[in-house]
Amino acid sequence: MAKAFDRVEWAFLESLMFHFNFPTSFVSLIMKCISTTNLSFLLNGAVYGSLKPSRGLRQGDPLSPYLFILCAEGLSSLLRNRQESHIFNGIAISRHAPAISHLFFADDSLLFCTADRNSCLALQDVFKIYSKASGQAINFSKSSILFSPNTDSNIRTLFFQTFNLEDRPFGCKYLGLPQCLSRSKHHSFSFLSDKVASVLRSWSSKCFSRAGKEVLLKAVIQAIPAYAMACFRIPVRICKGIEVMMARFLGIFGEVRKIHRKSWKSMCQSKLLLVAGKLGDIPGSQSASNSAQPRQIPLSTGFKIFTDAAIDSVNQKHSIGVVVLDADNAVKAGFSAPFSGLVPLAFFEAKEAFSAIQWAQLISLPVDVLLTDCKSIVDKLSTSSWNNSVLDDVLSNIQNLLSFSPRLTISYVPRENNFLAHKLAKFGLGLDNELVWNGSLPSI
Repeated sequence: MAKAFDRVEWAFLESLMFHFNFPTSFVSLIMKCISTTNLSFLLNGAVYGSLKPSRGLRQGDPLSPYLFILCAEGLSSLLRNRQESHIFNGIAISRHAPAISHLFFADDSLLFCTADRNSCLALQDVFKIYSKASGQAINFSKSSILFSPNTDSNIRTLFFQTFNLEDRPFGCKYLGLPQCLSRSKHHSFSFLSDKVASVLRSWSSKCFSRAGKEVLLKAVIQAIPAYAMACFRIPVRICKGIEVMMARFLGIFGEVRKIHRKSWKSMCQSKLLLVAGKLGDIPGSQSASNSAQPRQIPLSTGFKIFTDAAIDSVNQKHSIGVVVLDADNAVKAGFSAPFSGLVPLAFFEAKEAFSAIQWAQLISLPVDVLLTDCKSIVDKLSTSSWNNSVLDDVLSNIQNLLSFSPRLTISYVPRENNFLAHKLAKFGLGLDNELVWNGSLPSI
């Protein structure tokens, strides 16, 4: 939208609020807030004149975004009406999925339709009606269009001529992230490596202590890809490249390269085993009560994780129990987490295995095997005979986690050999928050 807030017609906004059955007193109050303002001009430090606007919303006012969303609802209703009348068709990602015709974010819009003459004319009609009623105007100079590769050239020309659009590449980024990804995602996310390299290059000529470099890497460099990683799975090649640049920065003092005294892999190990849990004075837990800082589990092989779940149908509650044993079957750690509500037992057994693997990967715990007493989950993971159920979605997530831990296997253990995890899961039914123990378990 061009000058989105400045073009809103007050009469259109008032009609929309009455259409959504807002109380008359509320509508009157809102209209007073937006229609009783005066504008003045600041020239050379002095205020001149007074102007009374006849339309528009004041930018910076906390109320304005909500009112603009109401205006955008008018455009959304027009698109839905054309879609329900089969004049304008959206796009579905699968045969049984609902068709999507539009997505709105503030004054930015994404419209989806089939590439045909009817859709083009329907869109043109919707834009004309909405612009005439609301005062809004589409900024076609900042808009772009993306066609399927097999779209007819005549249809492409029709869309370009109807909306006065230029035949140029589709906008590659939105809110700082790529909109369209090819089969190889490396080029789409190479801007992250370039940004990291640019920042590190600006620091290379300055003298920092080793501690100062560590703070800069944690506070600045690791924050650069955080936003993109929250939305996409970044290619491993990009992540490795960023790690290499960070390692080189640590090995440089001024313009002189230093020898790396430790490998990057050993430097990235978790300082504390129990970073994901909450420690406190737990009855019967010596390590939790006698030491504020939990000791680190030695990184040796042979660790086993036992998992189990418990359900309290009376109090509408369920919990999980996870126990870590070493090769000598000595307890090294454990955690229990309560949840409200009731879910199918098989689903929760799968969720408990997922949480245990996620926890082990988070703290870089070298686990060889995860043992559960739910045989159906183990069988499903081994056969991969899934459908579109919620349980199978969790199993798919487990498989994705296992791809990052190739040594880890999931096996079945009889209930009588899984008593520690079972008791810890029962203990979790009486907790309010997740608790983690190191070196011993509570008296259960």
